[in-house]
Amino acid sequence: MDKKEKASIQISTDLYSKISKFASQANMNVEEFFEKALLDYVENENKKRSKKEIELLNKIAVEQREEILENLEYQIDLFGDDSEE
Repeated sequence: MDKKEKASIQISTDLYSKISKFASQANMNVEEFFEKALLDYVENENKKRSKKEIELLNKIAVEQREEILENLEYQIDLFGDDSEE
């Protein structure tokens, strides 16, 4: 079992009542509900961050590909295309 840390938060009575109702419907206590909600939030944020990182890497890859193609075209112009011989 994971080691637990004690945390204390203050929320409105109305929000606590709603959370308590949802937790009860899910056969959880409020503590379990909060833990699951926070774990889901963290997982979602990690997925969003990973997606942004992948998009950035893809952008960099496209830019590098374009630069490589430009360099190859320059070399062909400079040295000629030996495949035509």
